[in-house]
Amino acid sequence: MKIKENKSFFLMQFGDTPQLRVFDFLISFHFFDYPITEIARESNVGYNSIKTFFPNFIESGIVCKTRKIGKSDYFKFN
Repeated sequence: MKIKENKSFFLMQFGDTPQLRVFDFLISFHFFDYPITEIARESNVGYNSIKTFFPNFIESGIVCKTRKIGKSDYFKFN
């Protein structure tokens, strides 16, 4: 896992938790959709960690599923 050197203003103000790192990534790139593996890699969160809280993001409407390519579901910030 790579370490992000420069934290965004969002993370400096609200804290550096896995959920907030995912939010920060999705907010920064809100025009695009990504599979969960790419979201985990780019936000520096473990895949198993993201699988624990990501369903809550979907249920609450923060993240929506946009399409399915092969076995991968793609999601974006709603």
